[in-house]
Amino acid sequence: MEVNIFPSRIYGSVTVPASKSVTQRAFVLALLHEGKTIIKNAGKSLDEKAALMAIEKLGAAIITDKELINITGISEIHYSGELYCGESGLLFRLLTMICATGKNMISLTGSGSLSAREMLFFENTLPTLGVAVTSTKGKIPVSVQGPMRVQDMEVDGSGGSQYISGLLMAFAKQAHKNITLNILNPVSKPYLDITLQMMQKFGYTVSEADNKFYISSSKKNTDTIICHIEGDWSNGAFLLVAAAIAGEAVIRGLDPYSKQGDKKLMHILAFCGVTAVVEADQIYIPKPHFLYAFSYDATDTPDLFPPLVALACNCNGQTIIKGVHRLVNKESNRAETLVNVFSALGADIYIVGDEMIIQGKLLKGGTVDSYNDHRIAMAAAVAALKCESPVTIRNASAVNKSYPDFFNDIEALGTTININA
Repeated sequence: MEVNIFPSRIYGSVTVPASKSVTQRAFVLALLHEGKTIIKNAGKSLDEKAALMAIEKLGAAIITDKELINITGISEIHYSGELYCGESGLLFRLLTMICATGKNMISLTGSGSLSAREMLFFENTLPTLGVAVTSTKGKIPVSVQGPMRVQDMEVDGSGGSQYISGLLMAFAKQAHKNITLNILNPVSKPYLDITLQMMQKFGYTVSEADNKFYISSSKKNTDTIICHIEGDWSNGAFLLVAAAIAGEAVIRGLDPYSKQGDKKLMHILAFCGVTAVVEADQIYIPKPHFLYAFSYDATDTPDLFPPLVALACNCNGQTIIKGVHRLVNKESNRAETLVNVFSALGADIYIVGDEMIIQGKLLKGGTVDSYNDHRIAMAAAVAALKCESPVTIRNASAVNKSYPDFFNDIEALGTTININA
């Protein structure tokens, strides 16, 4: 799909989609829950659809009723065979850990950009827990056969929080005694906070202090759990930046008290000079007169990089965003992709060490490719709002991975768009 975005003024209101990160955690925890889970406001992206199909294949009974999803979980993993995870890195890493608790061999696979993403953590870690692991030179497919031997352990978390989230879920499900998981060099701590919050909702007793996670073997909850999925700050960030640089808007559905780390965008916007009005379930972004450049360490919130680059291009002065090393193992090599795409639009952007440096200036527009990366497609679309001429985005359907209605939503906010399927 090719999309043409014309310079436009943003106005009106829109509601962000449900959090993809929270939805996928809810689905996996519902699989492990020995009872019924009722999920409200679940997301409908490709990643979330892949998660729902995967847990059903693992044994979950699923009934969809209008806006509700009813899931009855299982006591343990009995499945054997192949399990498809779409293009979702989070889903793949969570389910590999969960599948490792079972006695049968399961081969987890996926497609698209997931095929290029490094998965060596499993081979480096799971054998110490009694799990047999094979991969294709550290890439998918990855096969595991347990059962996992749950024990106190120390593990390097520098490879990403998704592996640790999967371990926490697997350990909590299997624990027959109190367990301590000590994480060295943790990254993306806000995502671990989301995992803990969701696990506690599903009846697991897990506490954390100084990067040590204490998992209780207390009796698991079997009552019916009602889980309402909150709005997605990672996707909402693009709408908030669009309003900040190109007009004004009311963005609904974002919880200001969320555990999602990407809500830090509000602090960045405030530093840039945006005087937002934040309420319980909506944020009003007024039209600013002047945007200041900023410095920000995105090591723990790497998904903010794409919208922040679009923001930085519209700020006066030089912006520095730290944490480039966290962008390599994404849907694309997002560091290179951001530089290539925004340079093609006329941006003054380059990388020095672990920092991305952007000099604010008026972008010219042009034709770019999404590199099949959903966040790159959205960042280019937001930047197009303030370009001198239109921007053509090739492979724009990449947004379906996390935000299928993205182009509809920015069009509802006043953006002029032509879509060529």
